[in-house]
Amino acid sequence: MLILGDMAEMGPEAPSEHLLPAPLGRGPGGGKILVAGPAFSAAAHSLQESHSGTAVSWYPGRDELEHALRTDSPRGYQILVKGSRVMALEKILPLLNET
Repeated sequence: MLILGDMAEMGPEAPSEHLLPAPLGRGPGGGKILVAGPAFSAAAHSLQESHSGTAVSWYPGRDELEHALRTDSPRGYQILVKGSRVMALEKILPLLNET
């Protein structure tokens, strides 16, 4: 499972750079990609199209991502969490440690 937050440092290249992580989620057995933040939300449709067999879920911000993780706690995944400091994704780590 990939959990990705916006990359705030990209500047004017942000729209295209938020599409680049797409190949990371490809692999045997599909998997899940959760993206959070306005830039990833804008790229989510393209990410979904490039990942047949992989569930891509997008959230406007970290709060909505946290809510989703509380509702449907991920189990049985190796999880990569990556995002800019502005996303403060370290706040979701306790939710992942509960699994």
